[in-house]
Amino acid sequence: MSPEDQEASRTFLVALWNAYQADVTTARHLSGTALQHYADDIGELLAEPAATPPSSRELRLVDELLPATR
Repeated sequence: MSPEDQEASRTFLVALWNAYQADVTTARHLSGTALQHYADDIGELLAEPAATPPSSRELRLVDELLPATR
């Protein structure tokens, strides 16, 4: 991939990520930086030794958890 193609792809993906974040944070009533924080720090959030890691429901990323069906 040429440097120009890389830059064009990066610009497109950043715009797509920003639009997705805006939609999710608005729909889920999250702070403007919450989704970026989860994406950047999910490993640390799930590995917190002093506390039970927050669930996706506690983080308001899902409404409910359903059992898997086959």
